[in-house]
Amino acid sequence: MRYRNPNEVISPRNMVGDINVIHDGGNAESENLVPFSIAEVTWDGTKQLAVRWNISHAEWHNQQKLDELIECKGNPSSRGFPTWFILPKKDSEAWKCLKDAMLKFENSGN
Repeated sequence: MRYRNPNEVISPRNMVGDINVIHDGGNAESENLVPFSIAEVTWDGTKQLAVRWNISHAEWHNQQKLDELIECKGNPSSRGFPTWFILPKKDSEAWKCLKDAMLKFENSGN
């Protein structure tokens, strides 16, 4: 399946810049990859960590996308444009909550 190169996910243009892709899981054609990306981006002038699915769940059931006639937009997207989900700043209370939730989930055996 064709998907948008994470280096080219630049929407919204007035907020995203300087994309440094840390991980590109591609389109998961390899059984060892999961189709998501992680990047360090400049978001509203500040370096932030961002994530996105290269291919959304619904796109796996779209025959035109399976046949590579249409590019996958992934998730999140806005008005048909691929976007990033910006994670909380490292020094924020939200980051601490996210980190605690990941540790709790990991320790739950899931």
